Amino acid sequence: MEANDRSVVKAFIILGFSSMPHLQALSFILILATYVLTLTANLVIISVVKAKQHLHRPMYYFLCSFSFLEILFTTSTAPKMLESLVEVRSTISVAGCIAQLYLFFALGSTQCFLLAIMTYDRNLAICHPLRYPAIMTMWICTRLIGMVLQGGFLAPLLPIIFISQLSFCGPEEIQHYFLDAGPLLRLASS
Repeated sequence: MEANDRSVVKAFIILGFSSMPHLQALSFILILATYVLTLTANLVIISVVKAKQHLHRPMYYFLCSFSFLEILFTTSTAPKMLESLVEVRSTISVAGCIAQLYLFFALGSTQCFLLAIMTYDRNLAICHPLRYPAIMTMWICTRLIGMVLQGGFLAPLLPIIFISQLSFCGPEEIQHYFLDAGPLLRLASS
């Protein structure tokens, strides 16, 4: 069949575990429980750090930021994954797919950058314990978090722009339980 005869894909069908329907209910329960546990644990961390005055230090500020990013990161994929386990033919538009892919990579790279900053913070606290409070102020922490967010959201921008320029034809079914770059690129016709 020629490429001209194919219709352009406007939405994708996420098949998930359609080849193993007996695992879908168990997978849904496990993923939902993990998602709720992740949200609850990270909200508890944020609440405890906010409530306790003696925890208002750079290390805990970074930890709260990491917990908040973890909530966003899991929320960028888990709801659609849960939907694909419940519905027989869960669909997502190409624009929604690109947006979810961008958020997944941006939040993941932001977490990696934040872990690097947290490592630097702990190294500074161990190697220079007397000068640490003068070096790592809350103003510096806020600036570092801003740099992490900028770097994390800019890092995947160029690859996502290139992926968004691809045309998708032919089978619109994604043999995966959430959207990832690999299965999406296999469907690209350009």
